[in-house]
This record gives sequence, C-alpha cells and structure tokens, in this order.
Amino acid sequence: MSTEVGKAAAQNLMQVIEKTKPQEILELDLVKKRFIQNYNLCNPGNMGDVAYQRNVIFLRQRIAEDHNLAKADKMSLYKVIVTMGTKGVSIDPQDKEAYVYARGGKAVLELQAPAYVRRLLNAKLIVSASAAKLVYDGDDYYVENGKVHHKEYRKTNKIIAGYMKFTINEKGDEKHINYWPEDWNEWRKKSPQANGANWKSEGDQPNAAFLKTKIVKHACLDSSWASGNTPPAADNFSDVVVDVDSEEYQVENTTSTEASKPDSIKYTETAKESVKIEQRPEIITPVEENFDAETKDDGKDSGVVVDDVEDNFE
Repeated sequence: MSTEVGKAAAQNLMQVIEKTKPQEILELDLVKKRFIQNYNLCNPGNMGDVAYQRNVIFLRQRIAEDHNLAKADKMSLYKVIVTMGTKGVSIDPQDKEAYVYARGGKAVLELQAPAYVRRLLNAKLIVSASAAKLVYDGDDYYVENGKVHHKEYRKTNKIIAGYMKFTINEKGDEKHINYWPEDWNEWRKKSPQANGANWKSEGDQPNAAFLKTKIVKHACLDSSWASGNTPPAADNFSDVVVDVDSEEYQVENTTSTEASKPDSIKYTETAKESVKIEQRPEIITPVEENFDAETKDDGKDSGVVVDDVEDNFE
C-alpha cells in the first residue's frame, strides 16, 4: 500500500510540475519545502530558508536570461532545485560554487571546486583547505610521511605533480593529498573530452587552471575521507549533476552547451590554452584561494554526514 501511495504522490508531483511555467516552478510551495528540508537535513546551521531565498533570486534570473534553460525539461529543473538544497550549494556567481544551465534539453547543476570543499566543511572533516598547487620540473619537491615539501622555482612549464593541503582540526593538524601525471592521465581516459584543449593544452599536458580544479575535486572526494549516506528523506538526483569536465559537450542539434552557460563560466580559446573567463579578473582561476569554514555554521553539531558520490567523476 505504501508503495502505491508513493507512486501516486510522484505522479501527482509530475503533473503539478508539468503544468507550471518554468519560472514559477521554483516558487511552488512544495518545491520550496523540499529545498529547505533537504538543506536542513544535509547541511549545518538550519539555514534552509535563507539559502532558498538567496538561490531563488539567481535561479529566477538565470531562467529569464537563458531561453534554453527556460524551455528545458521541467522535471529536470525541479530535480536541480531540490538537489541544490541537498548539496548546500549557492548559484550566486560571486560564490563560484555551482552553475545551472541547459544541456540536451534538460537543466543540469555543474559543481565547481568550492562546492567539493564545502562538502568536507559541512561534514566537519576539515576546518580549512588550501588552494590546489602544481609542481613544475625543476622545483624542489618531495613527499615524506604523507607530508608535502615544496619550494617553487618555476624553471619550466612541465607539470610533474600537484597537491592540496587540508587543515583537519583547530590544533592545526594537516592532511596532504598529492597527485602525479599517471593520476590525471587516468582521469583523462574517463573524460568524454580526452583530446580536448583542457586536457592537451601545452603538448600532452592539461591546462594548468583546469588541472587545479580536477585536483580540488579528486582530493575532496578521496576515499580516505570518512563517508556516509545522504539521509533517506533527502533528495539527491545525481542524473542532473554534471562535472566541470564537459564544456565542449555537444547537445542536441549540434548546439553547443557553451551558448547556454552563464557568462561567468564560458570558455575562450587562446593561442596556448583554454581557460575559464570569469566576470571579475581576480577570480579567473577559481581554485586560487584558501577555503575556510564560514559563519554559515552556527557552531552546533548537526550530525551531518558526507553523502555517497553517485556520479562517475573523471
């Protein structure tokens, strides 16, 4: 009986969503309630209502300015909205955590480097994270007992390693995670754009800024972190969450996804490399910053856990 009730509720939800204009879906009371519930279940601070009010402003703006997003599958738009609550991300371009745009007729949520760091901050596994760093041939670099020692000289442009440092407690204890060319070569093999400009920017090595975003993501999703499950009552639609490694993806009718992305994450081709162009010069490379716990956490232990990663991250 409960299964039948669940199916009936799902069908009713679909009917309501399909009858609603795209720009009005985010205003539906049932959508607002799901976002707030998901946020409060999976993120600290019980700030779901505040997060909803803030995100709805930017999502309304995105739908108004992007006709592809406005005509995207309505259920995919619903999934994006409630999944934003579960993941606790902001689509405010100033925050650089996530972006919403249309791909192949569906709305998708693209997570950026800060979103992966927030996942660890929310789970109280770290108190801060450094920027991702690259090591070039000629630098003084070695790893001892899991700790990175690096002195930069930048004698060449050949990248030989990369790493990220995390402060895991208030005492200042650190966790270092490092990567080598064989690691990102494996990531590239799984990418739909393995031969694209981001992976082969200078010769056969990745674009530096792009590689840093990859290092942040993989370091934050490393299997060494304590993991858990998304609370059963929370929605986590992995089918609408996409990776940053997809900017050259071609959608239906050979129309590039690029045309539908917000200006703040569009790419441009230069003689040497393909890099992200942000609206503000100081954030061209979004991972060139330290990530710290913010005042959004009220200091209470919410019992939040790191959710299982269902996506196939490259």
